Amino acid sequence: DGRPKYVDFIDCTGGGDIDTSKKVKPAEDGTLEGLSGRTLKLGGWAEGVDEFRLGALRLYGLGSMPTSVLRRLKEERKAAFVMQHQAAVSAVQRELDGLADGAPKEAKRDLELRLEQYDAMMDGYTDHGPLLDVLLWRQQPSGVWQAVIDVDGEGDLSAAEPMAPYAHARQVGDMGHGSALTYCVQVYDEGERLSVVTDAGSHGTHVAGIVAANFALDSALNGVAPGAQVLACKIGDGRLGSAETGTGLVRALIAAKARGCDLINLSYGEPAWQHDSGRVAETFTAAVRKWGMCVFTSAGNDGPALSSLGSPGALSAPICVGAYVSPA
Repeated sequence: DGRPKYVDFIDCTGGGDIDTSKKVKPAEDGTLEGLSGRTLKLGGWAEGVDEFRLGALRLYGLGSMPTSVLRRLKEERKAAFVMQHQAAVSAVQRELDGLADGAPKEAKRDLELRLEQYDAMMDGYTDHGPLLDVLLWRQQPSGVWQAVIDVDGEGDLSAAEPMAPYAHARQVGDMGHGSALTYCVQVYDEGERLSVVTDAGSHGTHVAGIVAANFALDSALNGVAPGAQVLACKIGDGRLGSAETGTGLVRALIAAKARGCDLINLSYGEPAWQHDSGRVAETFTAAVRKWGMCVFTSAGNDGPALSSLGSPGALSAPICVGAYVSPA
């Protein structure tokens, strides 16, 4: 019926939060200095903007990045470094081998020192990842927040496409550097904080497809409720190997309430020692008993045995779904 499948994407973990409290004005030549120290060249999109908020993110330090992406990216960047390093070492070695017997000792010693330095560089190899500048501003007269991330890490933003919070125009981007990491943005605290929202893994997307996939040309691929819309609330913190936190769960439930969700699905389970106790349990109970939501959660992957039911499946309020294997 033309409605967007995804209503919004929200990172409830805080893993993608960037401090954008610093404010600067652009120079007359259409540039400004980013937090990385680079001179940032602005594009036509900056016309009429008299103040920007600055932020910076180190790609490897993006807490919302999946660990599999981070591992692959580091391996690929190191392989590229080793290739260039070996080429440089080979070039110096050839030059050293080609010196005539009567060549000055200084020339030979210089090449030997260069080789030693190359060896030290390889032994001390450390890749902290690209440092990316972030710009944030409020577009006038619409009042819509706009963000630009220097995903190339080169400072030239003249061809960049500003991004609004996802619900406004459903914009997504790629973090670059071979990451193939898709992201969108959210803005909080009147521009003091930009949230870069990415997946921590593929499980949530997989479950969302089972629930609400809609293939107009091949209904056999549809999910259980192909007409449903999805509010994607990320609770798996990339800084913790995509494990969820109590804070993330509470934020997600509150976000679902604010957007009028009818049904909540949480397809995970963790060990629990005391059910129906604490802030998380209270919020789940409120979601079901007071907010009128239907909450489904899984039993987890442990068992079969007593006390193997995971949390939040062990709570009284949600509907818990688990597998059952009957005797032959």
